Amino acid sequence: MGNARYEIYRNGQKIEAGYDVKAVCEQPDCKAQIDRGLAYLCGNEPGGDEYGCGGYFCANHLYLGSGAPVAEGLCANCMHRWQTDNSAEAWEEDWNESPQLGGMGEELRQLHGQCRLR
Repeated sequence: MGNARYEIYRNGQKIEAGYDVKAVCEQPDCKAQIDRGLAYLCGNEPGGDEYGCGGYFCANHLYLGSGAPVAEGLCANCMHRWQTDNSAEAWEEDWNESPQLGGMGEELRQLHGQCRLR
């Protein structure tokens, strides 16, 4: 497999990544030993993407359940950003306008208010 070691650009800086690259959790004041493999990645893409910052965090600082379509999880900052940007108010318009729902957005929203389209 080619994911043991590779180089990425994150915040304009070239760093080594991969499951063979030893690292420390990037949460301030955390000293947990991790690696820079995908299991510790915030978001989907090493280097960052629209969901996560691309940082590497231990299991205590990488959170699941945000609703974001990510493989492993999000750090606290990205989780907060995702939940704020995708709050109920932000989804209201999507429910009513979505072509995926064939005009039934309001009815479905009332029945399943916690569901998300994205």
